[in-house]
Amino acid sequence: MELSLVATHIGRLLARPKLKDIYLVLANICTEKSLPSRIYEDPPDYILQFETANDQEIVYHQSAIITPTYRLGLSKWTPYYKNHSKPWNLKVKMIITGIPERSVGPDVLNPLLGAYCDVRGFKYDTCTSTCRITAYTSEIEAVPTTGVRIAIEPQENQNSTPQIVSVDISTAEFIDPPPMTAADYISYGYHPSLVDTALQTGLDIDVLEELHRQQERRMKRMEYIRSQQTAAVETRAWWTMTTTNEQLSIHAHRRVHPKASTEQGASIRTPTARNFGIESQHAGRGVEEQA
Repeated sequence: MELSLVATHIGRLLARPKLKDIYLVLANICTEKSLPSRIYEDPPDYILQFETANDQEIVYHQSAIITPTYRLGLSKWTPYYKNHSKPWNLKVKMIITGIPERSVGPDVLNPLLGAYCDVRGFKYDTCTSTCRITAYTSEIEAVPTTGVRIAIEPQENQNSTPQIVSVDISTAEFIDPPPMTAADYISYGYHPSLVDTALQTGLDIDVLEELHRQQERRMKRMEYIRSQQTAAVETRAWWTMTTTNEQLSIHAHRRVHPKASTEQGASIRTPTARNFGIESQHAGRGVEEQA
């Protein structure tokens, strides 16, 4: 195994390559003499075995196997590769330099480091252009520090081939900070009631704070809905009362002044009569009768 290379997915994967596909690509970029004597799958990776160290170096200097459907980075095999003889219970923190933010994600980090450690979390630091990773491994030396390659995919509007770059990884033991006291939390601006709940229940105070914010937003939303409903009810009551008062006022006026109501009604009908010429006809008949 010392004369072996590990081919790891380091970028876009549209179709998992077959062994003959890898042979054909290597035959186009290397001499026939330097081709691996054997290639076999060790999911999700591929192992390339060579007869001599010189053949191994020739292929290793190709950096990667790039095709339109997959990208395989080449790294040298080490005894730590998928070695579980020692438990992976050492918590470590890693810093990867030389990796752009758009290349950071589980689909890249897990295949890249999965044979040496169990990645639990990561965060990209835009100020330093580094990726900080938390993981568990057997020992610090198990994680490779140099010779790790990734494929930087082109932008969406570009059709160029990906750029293969080497990244450096620094690994150190992760030492958990001492537990914070109530005074520490309060000094960071947390509400005392949240601090008491977090310390009593053991729940994460940031999770509790987010739940508290969500509860406040829900309460404000409910208050807004209630105020809108109250306003609608008051508006309907006002319109009902106004309409009722107007009807009562008209009814009372007609009862107190029936003649005025009749005259008002007649005056209302008069324009209609005029429009049809009825009034002028009655006037003519009156003149005839007088004559």
